[in-house]
Parts: sequence; C-alpha cells; structure tokens
Amino acid sequence: MRVRVLWHLYIPPMRKMLAAIGAVCVVVVPFGQPSSAAAASCSYTFTAPNGAPTLRTAAGSPIALSYRFGDNAYSTYDGVGGILLTVWGGMQDSVIASRAQQMENGFPSQAQQSFDESTSVPLADDETNQVDEPTSLSLVTLAPFAVMVTKSGSQLTEYSVADSTEVWAADQVSGVCVSGNASASRQVSTPAGASFEFPARSASTAPSQQALPTLPKSVVRYRTFIGPSSVSFPPALCGWNLGGRFAGDGRGFSTSYTASNRTRASVFFDWSKRIVSTSKHVGMTKRLDSNGNVIEQKRASQAGIKFISPVMSSSYGRIEISHSVANPLCWSAGPISYAVVIERWQTGGTRISGRLLRVPHHEAIVFPIGGSTGSYVFTRSAFAFHCLSVNCGALEPIRVSTGT
Repeated sequence: MRVRVLWHLYIPPMRKMLAAIGAVCVVVVPFGQPSSAAAASCSYTFTAPNGAPTLRTAAGSPIALSYRFGDNAYSTYDGVGGILLTVWGGMQDSVIASRAQQMENGFPSQAQQSFDESTSVPLADDETNQVDEPTSLSLVTLAPFAVMVTKSGSQLTEYSVADSTEVWAADQVSGVCVSGNASASRQVSTPAGASFEFPARSASTAPSQQALPTLPKSVVRYRTFIGPSSVSFPPALCGWNLGGRFAGDGRGFSTSYTASNRTRASVFFDWSKRIVSTSKHVGMTKRLDSNGNVIEQKRASQAGIKFISPVMSSSYGRIEISHSVANPLCWSAGPISYAVVIERWQTGGTRISGRLLRVPHHEAIVFPIGGSTGSYVFTRSAFAFHCLSVNCGALEPIRVSTGT
C-alpha cells in the first residue's frame, strides 16, 4: 500500500483555529445584570442553572413556573400572570466541540479509504440507504439554548438565544433577546455566532395550549457541490504533463431535491416509529481535456462519509456526520471535509453545529418526505480551490438553524 503525506490536508488543532478566526468575545454578566441586548428588548431574562429553567423579570424578581409537558429537548411551563415559557434543549456546546474534534482526527484515514476504494465502474445509482438503530438517549444530557416567552392575550413574544449552553447553565445571562409577533417565525442570532429560528405560533390558539406544529417524517440533506461547470488544478499537483480540469456541477445554491452534487448525506427522521435512516452518495469525478471532453473518470468510495451515534426520542433526533472524501483522480487535490452534528425537533427546527472546510460550496436543506423543494438550513460559498491542498487555516466553525 502506498503511503501518502497528509500534511497539506490535515486540519490544524484547536489553537490554530483560534488564531485563524480570532478570539470570540462572549458577553457574560452575573444574574440580575442582563446584557444590554436583553435589557433593551425584553421584559424577562432566562437562565438554566444545572439545567433547571428559571425565568425572572428584568428587575430580577423570579417568576413561579409549573411544568406543563415535554422533556429536555422541548418543554413548556406555565408562569404566573398568564405566561407560557417554551424551552428548546440541544447538545451542549462543549460536547459538540469535542465531538467535532474527534471526527476531524479521523479525516486522514477516511480520505485515504475513500481514495483507495474508488472505482471507475459506472453505477446507475450508487446511493446507499440504511436504517440506523437509534442509541439510547438520556435527555438529561441536553441543555437549554433557546426560549420563547408569550403572555396570555398577546401575540407579542420574547425570543432568547444563548451564546452558549454553558453560560445559561451557570445561571448567567448572555446572548440575545428580541421581541416580535408570534404569528410569524423568527430568526434570532447572537454576536458569538449562535442562532435559532423559532417556529410560528397559531394566532387562534391560547398560550396555555400547545400551539406549535408537529411534523411527520422529514429529511435533512447536506450537499457539497462545485459551482462552475469546470475547475482547474495545477498539473504538477496531480502529476500530469498536461493541464488538468475537473467537471463541476454547473449550478448555484438550490433547494431542489435532485440538484447535482459532489457528495450528499441525507438524514431521515420518522417520529412515529422513532427511527433515524440515512443515505449517502458520492458523485463521479471527471477529468476534462482542453475542449471539455471527458478523458478519465472515477468515483471515490462512500467510506469517506460516516454517520455516527444516531439518537431519537418522541420530540428530538440527532446524528453526527464525519465527512472526508478524496478526489479519486488526484490525491494531492485534497478531500472535501466537514464534521457536524445535526439536531432536529418534531415541533420544527433544525440545528447544524460543527466545522467545515469551505471548499467547495456547502448547503443543507430540510425537505418534507416526498417534497421536491425544501428550505435552507444554511449555505456556505467556496473559498479558492487551492485550499483543498494547501493549508489556508482551520475549519470554519458553524452553528446555524432553521425553524422549518
């Protein structure tokens, strides 16, 4: 077996990532001193000491809460004065960072395997589908990161998103709080990069009742693709005497279910059966001559895409994706890499957290089962293609969500 030097594609450790993206400042203030964003926009502040939801007025007075229904992934509480508190919980930020780093550590071997097991045999449909048995899920491990406060007789709602789950758990106020009309969905983002899109609440339903939608089966598709119809690589990089070009997908960002891609990882959530299913696909890599004719083609192995630790409850589903797929025609071109955690709530809402190498384009979309078009969770445009083979810095951190 040939040994290949991996220094040019290996993702640098955390200390280099911090140097590359700069220090992130998270505003943390002790209880009773809410951040300016919270104080300016909201009448209530939320924290979760040791995971226990706690609501206070802006002046610091506690509001008595009584549990209504739900679990640590999604729960509601009645408060005195006709208040309804809705809480979303997810994987703790520190755990996500640790899991992303562990997945990154496996990138070199994944890319190697995807290269060594590549094939030139054309396949009509190489997508591999499987049912992933959900592992046992202790919802105690989830932490609140987004809340919605609605008062009886009013559609005016306050939305809060934490800069990190650890800050709220320490009984400290941070992040962003905004107010708006509950009849429309609301995207809230913090300066530290956290975000969540809150689903709309029915205007005809009283706050004391469950007024958020529950969804049937749904699928989240994470795709990478090359925007131009072709891209060039230095011939010396791939050991060619002639100029090298690879075929691209020739498209922009798309919510079409069947849009062309280099790689695709799909996660299906079936709430009624509490089953997580997955499928993965790697497109054919084609080398072109100067006239655009295909002179060589090969498909990297799907071994470069791994689904890890699927979990599922009646209200929440989660899976991790470790992705490092090599160019089967040119090892030195470097692999397409990302490490993410996908979380999904039955009430609506998808959150993707982790890190990605921003080459080529990345997009993640939520589709209803059987639907031909979906809604974006996020998109990331590609940097220069030489960043696949030359260290352009660490993977880019990502924390994004949609209420769909």
